Amino acid sequence: MTRQEYIYVQEIEKLRKKLKQYEKNKVRRGDVVYLKYNKEDYRLKYSYMGRRPYLVVSNDKGNKASPTCIVVPMTSKDKRPDLLIHSSCSYHGSTVCCEGIKVIDQEEVEDIRYHLSEEEMDNVNKCLKVLLSI
Repeated sequence: MTRQEYIYVQEIEKLRKKLKQYEKNKVRRGDVVYLKYNKEDYRLKYSYMGRRPYLVVSNDKGNKASPTCIVVPMTSKDKRPDLLIHSSCSYHGSTVCCEGIKVIDQEEVEDIRYHLSEEEMDNVNKCLKVLLSI
């Protein structure tokens, strides 16, 4: 094997490893995920403090094709049940807070814990429509 062939094989192996990692972290719309927790830059990166669940709201086609996804935070406390941009769900009695919508890198997903039902996602869709005025 020539040196150039060896380098080519090494590059292919690196790409295969990246692809495996990339496919491993693929999230689906409706997944409840936890993000990797890094104390040093957590305050700078996330507006909601502490380790908390996030709901993936980006579509599956985009999640598969892109290294990023769109999420909204969830909380166990429902301080404002009258808000049209909050939706309750069955994951530990949590509330989805659509006002905290943000884009994250899928590599930041540490764990996928749960998947919301179609009915619950329909309620989240209504909240997102109110939030985005569509």
